[in-house]
Amino acid sequence: MPHAGRRSCGLPSLRQTRMKFLPPPRETVVLQSILQVLRFSRCLVWRNNTGGMKMDEDEDLDPGHGQHLHQGKRKGQGKGREGRYVAFGLGTGSADIVGMTSKGRFFALEVKSETGTLSLFQRQWHADVTAKGGYVATVRGPEAALRALAQAEAGLPSPPVGVEP
Repeated sequence: MPHAGRRSCGLPSLRQTRMKFLPPPRETVVLQSILQVLRFSRCLVWRNNTGGMKMDEDEDLDPGHGQHLHQGKRKGQGKGREGRYVAFGLGTGSADIVGMTSKGRFFALEVKSETGTLSLFQRQWHADVTAKGGYVATVRGPEAALRALAQAEAGLPSPPVGVEP
């Protein structure tokens, strides 16, 4: 006789089917959930958007949005071309989330999906920040982010590059 709640036809339950066939959450979803959790802590935290865009010569930058914009050139842009390339964020390879602990220590979290890996630029940025006494970690979910924050608060060194705390 089958157990209560179990299908007698031998098919998996809807929950088992969903767990097996749902794709892992995208990095942006993980990033948003981590930011929500960290905003309830006593630290300061910011999303570090990196990238760049081409702007027309007559466009004006609005520096009042908390983003520090760096002007630079991109390959193929030179004399005779209209517009300029404007890069933003903390630089190539910088972490997705940056902040300060309640004790004033700089920390940075690189958010990756279950299968995501660090680029060479990200590895170098992690090494540079760690060498200056900051805390950097790669995290794949809110629980790992909270562990990283606790380690940063405690003054512990950064974990090895690419390894979760």
